[in-house]
Amino acid sequence: MPNYESAKKINKFNKLLTSVAVIVFILCLANLIGTNALATEGVVLDDLANKSLSLDRENRQLELAISNVSNLSYIEEVASQKGFVRTNRPLIIKIDNSLAAAYVANDQ
Repeated sequence: MPNYESAKKINKFNKLLTSVAVIVFILCLANLIGTNALATEGVVLDDLANKSLSLDRENRQLELAISNVSNLSYIEEVASQKGFVRTNRPLIIKIDNSLAAAYVANDQ
């Protein structure tokens, strides 16, 4: 027949075992929650990194397009297609004196 001291030791052992099991369960649950949070953050960060790369690629394409459009040879080609011609003579616009007088009179 087990004595009273043995029963107390078994009872203490069961309490200790239960406490350890509860602590292990809590730690596993905390680990699971932490892992889930990190995985979610990782997906969000990966999405942001992909968007950033996409925007960088688009910026490079736009810079190239701006460079091409602002190129003098491109501007000359478009102007030529629209009927403009290159001239080496200075352009002089003559204004009739009476017309200039009319503008001055209207401004006052």
